[in-house]
Amino acid sequence: MTKPHGAFSLLDVFPEKEVVKALKADGFVKQHVSDDEAFKKARTVEALMESLEQGDDCVGFNSSGTESVKRSVAFHHVEGDKVAVRISFGYAAEMCRGNMYVVGVLLPIPASLKPALERARTRQEGFLMKDAKSVKAPSIQFDWEGQAPDKP
Repeated sequence: MTKPHGAFSLLDVFPEKEVVKALKADGFVKQHVSDDEAFKKARTVEALMESLEQGDDCVGFNSSGTESVKRSVAFHHVEGDKVAVRISFGYAAEMCRGNMYVVGVLLPIPASLKPALERARTRQEGFLMKDAKSVKAPSIQFDWEGQAPDKP
């Protein structure tokens, strides 16, 4: 998207009810439901995040989860009249530092986004995430190995 850093929000592009519906259908999200009734009733991303727990994997379904849904996204590929969106959630506890969790959802493409996605799909302007390797987009990978303990 051609917006200044921090200016993009998924909820400015897609109706929030569609984003909530797609997240509710995701199997990984469903594994983290802490309040079934609140999950069913959730109509906003914020309410949905409040109905989830971090679980054993410390996924960041907390107050930062709402920001992740808005801003930590990538358009992966187009399937008919829908676009696959990847949402990256960080860690919720310091002991899980560095872990990222990606949830993939399919959202109906709004008319306003169709031209930009078509240009990205055909690589006239930008690209979709599925094409990142073939367009030689830069990537970052972090590996960490703890220091071996000193031998006495």
